[in-house]
Amino acid sequence: MYDSQNRRCLVIATLLFVSMPLGFGTVAEAREPSTGFDSAPIGSAFPRSLALDDVFYFQPGDEAAGENRLTQISLARRQALGPQLENPPAGIADLPEPIAAASVGQGASASGATESPIERYGEAPVDRSRQFLRSVSPLLRPGQWQFDYGLVYALQEFNFPVLIGANPARADLRSRALFVPLAVRYGWNRRTQLFANLPVGWANTELATPVVDDDSGKGGLGDCTFGITRLLHQNSCNGQTLIGTLRAVAPTGTEASPLVLTGAGLGNGVWRMGGDLLVVRSLDPCVLFYGAGYTYSFQRDFDGVQVELGHEFQYNFGLGFAANERVTLSTAFLGSYITETRFNDQLVPNSDQEPLRIRLAATIAQNCRIVEPFVNFGLTETAPAAELGIVWTR
Repeated sequence: MYDSQNRRCLVIATLLFVSMPLGFGTVAEAREPSTGFDSAPIGSAFPRSLALDDVFYFQPGDEAAGENRLTQISLARRQALGPQLENPPAGIADLPEPIAAASVGQGASASGATESPIERYGEAPVDRSRQFLRSVSPLLRPGQWQFDYGLVYALQEFNFPVLIGANPARADLRSRALFVPLAVRYGWNRRTQLFANLPVGWANTELATPVVDDDSGKGGLGDCTFGITRLLHQNSCNGQTLIGTLRAVAPTGTEASPLVLTGAGLGNGVWRMGGDLLVVRSLDPCVLFYGAGYTYSFQRDFDGVQVELGHEFQYNFGLGFAANERVTLSTAFLGSYITETRFNDQLVPNSDQEPLRIRLAATIAQNCRIVEPFVNFGLTETAPAAELGIVWTR
């Protein structure tokens, strides 16, 4: 009885669909699949969200009262209900929603019909493409801490002419440093991050001439750098962000005196303050960045001489490439210009410097921590000839 009625109603539904006037709705409306159980008495107007893959199920009732109904079931809901539709119950129109309706883009169309839901499986992978910028970009959640430790070796060497009596000669100066870069960062809020850095290690300077060989070394703390990094602007349309940093450097380390050529130390011995602006733009799978900054050094007395180190202007640019969800390869150009030093308010001729460097690194996320091996190449004599190391972040 039920099968014959069901087949009869399917024939009636097909005839009604074919005989419907073309003007009952727009083409876009007729193509939108239904997202719900739409029921209508036999002979009434069909829903405007009718789709070609919909199926109509006959709902038996009191034939004398005209309660027989056709229930419209969309393809998406047939797949969700599965075995329940092999033997449809009498109250199929009252079955609970198997999938919550979700709108795509701007949601429902102008005709009032909603679009089919989007099904998502699993969890989206964590985006680690910007972790190579973790020291200059606020990436931490509010209340989250991050710690750095590692080992870094730096080498700087250059030569210059000297006079020994009346004869010119060559002098070689070599500076080496081996230290542990300790750092801590704290997420103050979603846009602000606090940081502090303190290197601990050893520094050595060696001067060699045909008649003199001087060597000095010191170990201990370096200068402490602390400050704040804040997300100033974020453009979600082009993936571009503007980040600002304010920092200060306290002379907590063993100082290298600017009055002595062979002075060794991990610090400059003066207070410094500065700031940076950094622009970061995401172009998946690449992250581009560029920025500039300024650092001012306060005047200080060294053995009765008032010393004012030069003003420093920094600039940098580079990119990171996400090789996969755990590894990011990055390269950066780091440049700066330092004006001439002053002794007792007098400029020291030719004391300006222009250190230029290239930095290559691989940022690897593994076992709830980040491992970053890196190497820096100096492009000028006033920059370290080579700097290599590895940093672990937890």
